[in-house]
Amino acid sequence: MSKPLFAVSMRVQQAVGYREPRDALAHDWWVQIDAWGGIPLPVPNLGKDIGDWLDVLAPVVVVLTGGNDVIPRDGADDDRSPDRDATEHAMITWAGERGVPVFATCRGLQIVNLHFGGAVHEIADKGSHVGRDHAVTLSSPLSDLAGCGAAMVNSFHNLGVAPDAVGDCLQVCAVSTDDGLVEALVHSDAPIVALHWHPERRALGARGFEDILFKRLLAEGAFWKEMNE
Repeated sequence: MSKPLFAVSMRVQQAVGYREPRDALAHDWWVQIDAWGGIPLPVPNLGKDIGDWLDVLAPVVVVLTGGNDVIPRDGADDDRSPDRDATEHAMITWAGERGVPVFATCRGLQIVNLHFGGAVHEIADKGSHVGRDHAVTLSSPLSDLAGCGAAMVNSFHNLGVAPDAVGDCLQVCAVSTDDGLVEALVHSDAPIVALHWHPERRALGARGFEDILFKRLLAEGAFWKEMNE
């Protein structure tokens, strides 16, 4: 039996010594998706017309990855990519119209929040969420899957989402224990999950409730709706 295709978004990078921008995907994602039983389908940043491309290949899940800022940052090089923004918004729309699950990480959470009318801001304490592990306070459905109300996660994001800046129909299910910024979201009706950390950067043996979360999302869709009833 062949493995299913997982559509994976890519960051846009400027390669040293070359003029044209290039799409890139960390090797960690190939390892992670293989562990989840899928085949990575890297999605080129073609903009809003990516839906026709996805229709032909018919992935069973959309994975939105990290990298590239979604808003400017003070004192930082402009890492934004309008092509990537348009591509990922189109991927979310495509998935929503077909009932395909969406699993987002890091920047992916920010794009999901913006897609549903939320806001993103630059974190004032620039070191508080970059290159470190920190505690998060979990609520349902993550607390149910983890079997506890707290966890340690990695963090690599300079931008944040405040609890009062969450988009329509999105439910907060994890916040940073230190500053209360949003660390995980689910959509109240659609099969969309967004984490602000990177499960793919953990050692395979250290991945716990994130693996359960992904597998249930893929198999059951928005399974948390039953928990909320």
